[in-house]
Amino acid sequence: MDTTWICQIPDTPLETLWIAVTDTGLAAIAFSQNQANFTEWLDRHGCRPVIYDEERTALARQQILEYLAGERTEFTLPLDWRFMNDFQARALQATLAIPYGATTTY
Repeated sequence: MDTTWICQIPDTPLETLWIAVTDTGLAAIAFSQNQANFTEWLDRHGCRPVIYDEERTALARQQILEYLAGERTEFTLPLDWRFMNDFQARALQATLAIPYGATTTY
């Protein structure tokens, strides 16, 4: 498995966020957790080793902060789909097709 890099994004409108990235892309986002719990979750899903690194997570952190500030409407981050089950991946792919500002149901 690839190295997984993590960092904390404190004080967002969604409280503290933790993000994880691999060489493939953004792998996970967690809300209101501490580092130990987030790292444990990643470990259970096969992410090893897990290293705190603000440089390796900078692009993801920047785009998330821009989105939360209302400055970004579209992400250019690649995603690492390996940590999702089939249903999760299909649900996320469906939401990616919804234009910014639009709502839909399923």
